Amino acid sequence: MQEENNENEQAGTYTVDGLTYRYSYTKSEQESDVEELGSRIAKFIFDDCGDMTLAPSEKKEREERFQNYIKAGSGKVSEKEAKDKVPSLVSGDWEIFESFSKKLTEGSTTLEKDDFIFERMIDGIPVNYVRETSLPVNEQALEWENEDGTLHEGQSEGWESEVLTMDFCSGTIQSFLHRNPIETSNISDEGLFLLPFDEIKDIFEKTITLQIMTEDKNRLISVDGGSDYRYPSIDAQSAEMTITKVQLGYMRMQSGDNDTEAILIPVWDFYGTWTSEEPEYEYGNGAGDGPVIGNVIMDDAGVPLLTIDARDGSVIQRVQAGWAVSTKSKAAT
Repeated sequence: MQEENNENEQAGTYTVDGLTYRYSYTKSEQESDVEELGSRIAKFIFDDCGDMTLAPSEKKEREERFQNYIKAGSGKVSEKEAKDKVPSLVSGDWEIFESFSKKLTEGSTTLEKDDFIFERMIDGIPVNYVRETSLPVNEQALEWENEDGTLHEGQSEGWESEVLTMDFCSGTIQSFLHRNPIETSNISDEGLFLLPFDEIKDIFEKTITLQIMTEDKNRLISVDGGSDYRYPSIDAQSAEMTITKVQLGYMRMQSGDNDTEAILIPVWDFYGTWTSEEPEYEYGNGAGDGPVIGNVIMDDAGVPLLTIDARDGSVIQRVQAGWAVSTKSKAAT
């Protein structure tokens, strides 16, 4: 085992069954900044790469790594098996939000890869998982420039959502990540009135189109048919959205001016995917690599197309790495 330490990070490498792992624990100086515990195969980023992106030596290393995965592992990992491993790594109650499986091949070796996304449970209710990179940027966290050219630093507020993921190759753990852990206290036993779901559904239907039309700030054009944004471009010629999951759970909301403590409120998250015909870059299209109208897809897990306060029907504006904000107005009015 080799270790390395600096002021904010402890890290090192170790080898098990021919597989070299790198572990790290990071704690930033500010309480509200990133805290992260992770362990992963040192070259795990190459495991999912296609043949066109790897040199011959890297392909050879990958095939050897795949063979070691198979020797050390037990084959496909079920959701129950993945969930059973969590208590030995982190505290708290957890459920699987989403899982994915696919085949990886290098040379004559093929194996099964299983990925799991977890969400924290509090008294049986999930703290809803959200893929934050799909959300609009918190404008207060962006740099801005005066008319005289003076550049001002952004003012970051809040902290990113908690993340717990585990990936397995042929039953052998490939990577584990726990970021921004939360601690709960002062749990209230006071009953809350929640709006009937039919009213929530009606608010969603009356709000979603306007939301798409007004959220296009700080957005980059899509590349080669894939988008990381939760909505199609406002320049899309056509779009089709699919709701994949509607979930009642908790989300974090700022409590006063405190940037290290929050309250958890009940919300409905409408998760989904979309396809559209919109401007995008298609490299090598023979048109100077400029934008063209193409088919664009967003099919990432955990993307909330809309979040609605379960108590009063207010639309919640989730933003990246910052506190969510309620519009304090109902779409039904």
